[in-house]
Amino acid sequence: MLTRTQVYGVRVLLWFSSLLFTLDHVTWDDKIISGLGFIETHVLQVPLFLMTLMRYLTPTLDDLFMDSLHWVDKTYVQKHKDESDPSKLRAMYYPNLRHYTIKDGSTQSSSMAESLSMFLVRFARKGLISLVIFGASYLPRVGWLVLPAASFWTFNKAAGLGPASIIFGTGVLLPKRYLVIFLQSYFASRSLMRELLEPYFARVHFTKEEKRKWFRNREGLLFGFAIGFLTLIRVPLLGVLIYGIAEAVSFSTFDAFGFIVIANVGRRAQHISLPRSRIRRRLKLRCGSSRQARWNGRTNRSF
Repeated sequence: MLTRTQVYGVRVLLWFSSLLFTLDHVTWDDKIISGLGFIETHVLQVPLFLMTLMRYLTPTLDDLFMDSLHWVDKTYVQKHKDESDPSKLRAMYYPNLRHYTIKDGSTQSSSMAESLSMFLVRFARKGLISLVIFGASYLPRVGWLVLPAASFWTFNKAAGLGPASIIFGTGVLLPKRYLVIFLQSYFASRSLMRELLEPYFARVHFTKEEKRKWFRNREGLLFGFAIGFLTLIRVPLLGVLIYGIAEAVSFSTFDAFGFIVIANVGRRAQHISLPRSRIRRRLKLRCGSSRQARWNGRTNRSF
């Protein structure tokens, strides 16, 4: 937030300078404004920050997530309405998740002020690291290696030595602007996916290590889903609408791939790195003692 204020401060200073001096025949002011816009959009990811901030100011996005679950359940019921054996059907998502206490997915705290402060600290830390790396890329002699080295270090952990080496070699040849956009798009997609799934992790609580493993095991799918919506979110005027659509379809997409675990523990437990007994305790259903009773109660009560 401080850096963003400084960006607007420089713009205001240039505007006042235009009142005192003629800037029609110079281009340095346009270069400064263009550079500040690039830093604001791609280095600091300010548009993404503002959209994800809405979650902590209004419950609309959380309600949208739960409404999408309700729709998924209704579609599932309609698709399997002729099923004679309810034991073969999965449990409903919406009636189960709504019983969980909502807490921050990272701090496990129900305090909105604490969740907001942790969110601001998290984005401020990422923004500061991005600014330091971006500034270091302008150092004499070694600056041209900073961004390729940062790309290699990032993708070596995520994709392995081979792809990271290819990205490093390509990064040496690419202009700095495109390499910054590529690298920051990767980190922004991770941040976007984290925020889109926050309503899920706010209810089904994981430790930091469990959550890290959950994301690590699904990095490819997460990146593919988030990078597409990240590109659409940057479309002027439509970005906020696209963000709402991404929130609504995020759970449905991962459920289609079998990567969201809520109730069918025995069939999907292998998708999460936790002991099966712990999963059963975490995901214990609260809708009755038998599956037949739960199914009948859900169809009558929820729809």
